[in-house]
Amino acid sequence: MVIDFSHYLLPAYATVLSIHQRIAQELITEGKVEYPYLGIEMLPITPEIKQRINNYPNSNLRIEAEQGLLIVRIISGSPAARSGLRIGDVIQEVNNQPVTTPSQLLQILDKSGVGSNLQIEALRNGQTLQFTVRPEPLPSPTNTNPNNS
Repeated sequence: MVIDFSHYLLPAYATVLSIHQRIAQELITEGKVEYPYLGIEMLPITPEIKQRINNYPNSNLRIEAEQGLLIVRIISGSPAARSGLRIGDVIQEVNNQPVTTPSQLLQILDKSGVGSNLQIEALRNGQTLQFTVRPEPLPSPTNTNPNNS
């Protein structure tokens, strides 16, 4: 049996291509590249992830959303942390655009760039909350601690 996954590859390729075009243009005009950074790790909500989290014993976290991006880690001191976003929040929209995959959020982040405010709508404990996050340049690897969350 052959399964055709080509319809999944094209959107990812287009996203990567647009990011590479921006990087090339920025290198030409600025001589350097700044990657916008929020300081979060996220997972797309799927029925399986939702079920596993909601059925996990002794968990305070309950996922009500059917779709969106679940924040699973926030880097201390990052733009996301300063905005008030928390682990367990489910991002629904960024700049009034629905997001259900990390690549959608990354594409919006790349287009907005460093220093531009992002308006993020997220669900927390059944409430819809609004956050403003200003992406910063991606810190160098020596400035981040993977155990810091």
